[in-house]
Amino acid sequence: MYGPFQTAKRALRGGAALVLALLLCAAMPARAAGVTAGGADQDTSARMLVPVGHTVGIKLFARGVMVVKAPESGTPADDCGLQTGDIIVKCGGVSVTSSEQFQSLLQENGETATDLQVRREGGSVTLSVSPEQNEKGAYCIGAWIRDSMAGIGTMTYYDPDSGAFGALGHGINDVDTGTLLKPSEGRLYDTTIVNIHKGESGAPGELSGLIRYRDSFVCGTIAENTEAGIFGTANAHLVEEMGAEALQVGYKQEIETGEAWI
Repeated sequence: MYGPFQTAKRALRGGAALVLALLLCAAMPARAAGVTAGGADQDTSARMLVPVGHTVGIKLFARGVMVVKAPESGTPADDCGLQTGDIIVKCGGVSVTSSEQFQSLLQENGETATDLQVRREGGSVTLSVSPEQNEKGAYCIGAWIRDSMAGIGTMTYYDPDSGAFGALGHGINDVDTGTLLKPSEGRLYDTTIVNIHKGESGAPGELSGLIRYRDSFVCGTIAENTEAGIFGTANAHLVEEMGAEALQVGYKQEIETGEAWI
């Protein structure tokens, strides 16, 4: 089961705050900005970043498969204790890599009770589930699962020296469970915007677009999904599109009260 995340609905708001976010380093991890967790500046040399504001297609794959809906009463998933937000990482001792592969493992085991290794709230639990056949003869446990998320977002900056980028300005949460997705891998893709819905009070704007999911359209790799946004490395294809007009980064300790110009 696949589903979108809310990135598209927040993209316009993130784009509008692009310059301010860049100047304040709001979308940059402390290590990227040369600042320690305690706030001490470790690098006084001028840091140059390229502001972007360009939309990209985003796809993240979870580590395992996530239970996105509470199992119904009386199903094998409910009987064994699976909960919404659980991530199934192993089935019968075999690492789970996708929804399709997990279904194949269930078919191989049939009605035999099978151990599920589950990641739950930062810990690990092992559950024993006994699949049942549905009306089509397939073995199921009665849980709605998802292994990936996709959507459109706005890239904030990239570093012309390292190719490191930051995007979104907020984390990607599962649309059903609200939990921050911990990806096993992720990619950026070329995208074309086909429609823009203007935001109003209480209703954020939304971008609609076409994402090109082909290897030839990959723009970069995603290494982290954090509360501050997604981070990774842009490839030559994206850097060529974005250009390389870098601006000097300003740090929050340099801010003074008074009039300002952008």
